[in-house]
Amino acid sequence: MKNKLLLGIVLSSFLVIINCKKNTPEEEVLPKQLTSSNLDFRTYWSPNGEYIAFYTQRNTYNPYVAESPFELWIMNRDGSDQRPLIQVDEIYENTAVSIISWTPDSKNIMVHIYNNSLNDYKSEIWRITVKGDKTRLYTPNFRLHHISYSPDATKTAFIIEEKLYTADTDLSDTVFIERGLITDYKWKIDSKGLIYSLYDRTNENYDLWESSVDGVDKIRISETPENEESLSCSYDGKYIAYSDYKAVYITLTDTFASKLIMDNARLPQWIPNRNLIFLYSDQSLDNKSWTESWIVDIQGNIIIKIAEGAFSEVSFSSTGDYFTYTVNGNIWFDYLPY
Repeated sequence: MKNKLLLGIVLSSFLVIINCKKNTPEEEVLPKQLTSSNLDFRTYWSPNGEYIAFYTQRNTYNPYVAESPFELWIMNRDGSDQRPLIQVDEIYENTAVSIISWTPDSKNIMVHIYNNSLNDYKSEIWRITVKGDKTRLYTPNFRLHHISYSPDATKTAFIIEEKLYTADTDLSDTVFIERGLITDYKWKIDSKGLIYSLYDRTNENYDLWESSVDGVDKIRISETPENEESLSCSYDGKYIAYSDYKAVYITLTDTFASKLIMDNARLPQWIPNRNLIFLYSDQSLDNKSWTESWIVDIQGNIIIKIAEGAFSEVSFSSTGDYFTYTVNGNIWFDYLPY
């Protein structure tokens, strides 16, 4: 099994080397700063690459409170036409915008909202167009979270009260997939199933599982004494990157054979159309600790350190050619030439 994994890694790395050395477009001077409010954060690219949604505290920042709420804004990929999609006082007095997911046609965003009014912490799911038109799709009396579209745009998946479900895109025809503590899940590239990290109460650790989209066929991918938690699937479907919040590993999808990529790293994210992985690397020196954002290959070689010396949230375009990152509350735009 290990020989098979190593052979796949060598071949994939060879392809990466062949396809690197792309040139930065001459008409763009990069990196380019898109915002300068010092209050802008996580970004989300539309699949067509035309829009960037982002969180901001421009209208909500209060230095006298522990945590100011976020609004959801949108802009063109060049930073123009920056405007709000959800403002905190637009729906409820106490609104927290949580996870968002673009529809594959780039016309709508599925937004998970926490309504914190009266301390009931209800969740709602809204569909918002790029023009800001809003439709409430789901208003439960409990928390629905971690919602995402399937790659073919025919289904959604989400978690409610330790249960993983799939459903149609309007959240109808709900299908139960799995019950238990699920730290993370991802759609398979063919949209025919899900890969997820499920807590094994007997062994007291998290293992990887795969399920068909109807929840009928399930396969246990891993059964180890370690934790396989945060995960990301390669865009050819061959590999899974995962972390135990102490290190990042990869394995073949069809045969579990774990290979360490990097220690002191977490939250791996496979970059679209690349055999490259984005991850957070935890650094320490002289009793100081900080987190950096790195891009590495599947051998663990460092390709790029993004905003070295500072924490940065990063998002990639669907083609993998471009990415945005945040530093000190501002959003930057850059090109990935590999």
